[in-house]
Amino acid sequence: MIRFDEIPNLEGEQAERVRALIDRGSEIWDMPEDLSQVEAWERQAADCEAEGLPHYVASARFGQYTVYSQGGLIGEALGAYARLMQVIARYGDYIAPENVARFLGSVSSIAVNMISDPSIPRDQIQQVIGLVEEQLRARGMDMSNVYLARAEIATEFGDAAAMHEWRHRWQAEGSEEWPQFDPDTVSREIAIIQPLNPNEAISVLEQRFGAMGVQPGLLDPQHPEFHMFAMLRARLGALYTRIGRRDIAAIIGDELRQQFSAEWLARNVIIEEALAVLEHRPEDALEITDYALGETELGATDWQLIAAVARNRILADPQGEEGRLLQQLAEDNARAHDERSGTDWHARELEEYWFAGLPEGPRPAIVDDPSIWNDVPTRAEHILLAGWLPRRGSQIALVEAPIAMRDRYVELSQRPFEILDAETAEEADTQLENIREDAERFRLPDPYFAALVMRVGRAAKDGDAASLIGRYAQSQQVLRDHKDVIQPGLRAAAEQAFAVVIKAAIAEPRIPLEKIREVIDTEAAVREITGAPRAPLLQAEAEVAAHFGDGAALQHLVGEIARVSEAEQDALDRFEICLETVRVIWPYAPDYAESLVEWVRSTTSDEAHRRAATAWAGWFARRRGGDSGVDTVLQMLESVDRDADEFGSVPEAILLELGTERPDELPWLIDSVVENLVPGAGYDLENIASLATILLEHAPEDPRGPQLREDALRIVAELDARNGNTFHSDMLRQRWSGLLTV
Repeated sequence: MIRFDEIPNLEGEQAERVRALIDRGSEIWDMPEDLSQVEAWERQAADCEAEGLPHYVASARFGQYTVYSQGGLIGEALGAYARLMQVIARYGDYIAPENVARFLGSVSSIAVNMISDPSIPRDQIQQVIGLVEEQLRARGMDMSNVYLARAEIATEFGDAAAMHEWRHRWQAEGSEEWPQFDPDTVSREIAIIQPLNPNEAISVLEQRFGAMGVQPGLLDPQHPEFHMFAMLRARLGALYTRIGRRDIAAIIGDELRQQFSAEWLARNVIIEEALAVLEHRPEDALEITDYALGETELGATDWQLIAAVARNRILADPQGEEGRLLQQLAEDNARAHDERSGTDWHARELEEYWFAGLPEGPRPAIVDDPSIWNDVPTRAEHILLAGWLPRRGSQIALVEAPIAMRDRYVELSQRPFEILDAETAEEADTQLENIREDAERFRLPDPYFAALVMRVGRAAKDGDAASLIGRYAQSQQVLRDHKDVIQPGLRAAAEQAFAVVIKAAIAEPRIPLEKIREVIDTEAAVREITGAPRAPLLQAEAEVAAHFGDGAALQHLVGEIARVSEAEQDALDRFEICLETVRVIWPYAPDYAESLVEWVRSTTSDEAHRRAATAWAGWFARRRGGDSGVDTVLQMLESVDRDADEFGSVPEAILLELGTERPDELPWLIDSVVENLVPGAGYDLENIASLATILLEHAPEDPRGPQLREDALRIVAELDARNGNTFHSDMLRQRWSGLLTV
């Protein structure tokens, strides 16, 4: 094993390995505080142990404890701390003394966490404190945090005599960590006293205020402890409510509101104490209550907070379900604390203080239904749906989801992906409707918006142009209504789908032109609000112009697309836009289209873009009678497992026409395109016509040729009928004349 003070003297490869571990530890501390950090600390502990570095093994275990503790996972935090204790017990002399002192000194914080969770047995709490005390005594270290922890435990167990004894020993230790008149010290001291003797707590706190120079009335905003004093002043007011002096508490509450907003008090003062001093100010109290309901797990650890919120809601609505549900939960939690601690003061505090003087009200039926009440997430859902969620004046973002329902919100946010796996369109629509209902109930528009985007993707896959544009129109409305809470990634996905939607809709004869124009105009309005790129709007207009053969309008739009996409290139895929521009402009300006192709091919680093540009370049060369480079294109197709759909942004008809130069390769190329074809879909007209032409010429016995020919002729006739012109019939005659003569 390597001592902490031997590490700087290491040499060679060993020194390099240790330095790498130290650097990795620093990087782990900078990671988000979630389970991925816990796993990273686990790997760090194992690697440091293998290298013989107890100093850094202990740091890794402490890191795990910290993440679990801050995440409210008290049982897991206790397990991590136990593993840290094992390292210290075995290798404490190899760890820097200041680190050992810091790790063991955290015992008072651990005690608070253990006390708050009634599922942790009394004996286990005592055992942990005893192990820490043993290590501290053996090393002659500061005992103050052990005494503080024992005082806190004595309070939880309702033992006033023991609480006073340990409190005085904590103060007598004279620790530099706990100066007597420091606001943090005072806060911990009063928290120990107040549950068992509020009168003494008032007396001590007022003495401490005097010693710290804090006078009654408004606080000095220039004092460096201004905010901490505000928290302690709220505590003093709450203590006065415990002895029946709500008039004094109201004065303190009014003074605090002169200097702080209700939002600030909710975020920085103990919730139940803020509610106690602001009970006479219902609007402020409700703001704090709603903040609390969004931030609590609604579990056993927050029994006093839940009691305070229950009181607020019952006073506001004695007959309402919300307050009674919270009241029952507080009573259940207080009972669990009393059973674990062998006392009755938690239940007495509810009866004599929190719920004293409240009007009677109905008992909600669900509290007697174990299938609901004993299921923590379901119970939390019922509580929040009884008041907090309906009171939300607006929708919420996923990051604002109430902590008690975060798993339900995450699960709802993942459900849209199931739409892509639905076996039928009807099943996909049913899933969409279910998501819409839950999203509305939870005030979370993200999942419904995502589900609509997924349904658009599913419609594109199925060739269902009506659902494609219809669902996209619905997504536009959701985005317009809730733009501030829709996740940027979801917005971007919808924005990218827009051009595809218009491309498919304009080519589908069953879609009215008025509907397409409506979606384009709505998109323009939405992008004006959201600040999304404008280039896709110009693409859509170019798609319409090309569809109607309006070459003059198209050439103007193409110039605008080039200018705007360059300006917006950081927000979109300029190469993709360029390749789509080639598709619509080549019949009108082939030289310009070919120049775009060459720019993409010489500039892009994306393989899909390069493949598409290479195919286009070969096709243009073939039209001029030059070398198409078809073998290169076929090799590129082989590189994507002959999947034409994965080749890149180039019509599959282009690949087919190139493939006619290699008749031996045509069968698999035709099969690849047919596999991706949606039978009878208007947006596949070009591919259908090319396939029909090639099959009729190269495989006249193949029954697919005549069928595809009929599909192409039908689509063209329906497009002309809808559009009121003969543009598509003329195009078919010019490019695929063989279809009209067979």
